[in-house]
Amino acid sequence: MSSGVCVVRLAPGEGPRLKRLRLAALHADPHAFCTTLVEARTWVDAAWEEQVRTLATFVATGAGGDLGLARGAPATDATDAPAAAYLLSMWVAPPGRRRGVGTRLVGAVVDWARAAGFGRLLLDVGEANLPARALYAALGFTETGHAWFLPAPRADRRELRMALPLAGRA
Repeated sequence: MSSGVCVVRLAPGEGPRLKRLRLAALHADPHAFCTTLVEARTWVDAAWEEQVRTLATFVATGAGGDLGLARGAPATDATDAPAAAYLLSMWVAPPGRRRGVGTRLVGAVVDWARAAGFGRLLLDVGEANLPARALYAALGFTETGHAWFLPAPRADRRELRMALPLAGRA
């Protein structure tokens, strides 16, 4: 399924690669993220580099180049921290879809969260994003019942929280 696909973690100095992928994601699927393409285009190079340094950023690559990305970060909300981490910005480029790339990317973030000692992994997904919700459910994530609407200009988009318990921690 994902033969020929490799998932790597970005290292410091790869901010331009993250920028290219995130802008591609925001252009291809503008309604899948809280950040807008217009907003992301205003970020200076140092902001992209800071994200590489502070978030566990994984990129799937194949023969045709980069196929997607997913990022992990410790939870900062007092109700979730320090036992939880978040899966952020998961995106697969159209050529990588239905090839197991999303599964590999989510798996990289799950492995990172487990290795870091987190007890569960949380994510937020658009209620209307049925393919993503199906992928997450197939990987063991369940809806928590927490839902809300994004801020403007995406105030019509409802987000759902999903969680995955990680073995070894409660």
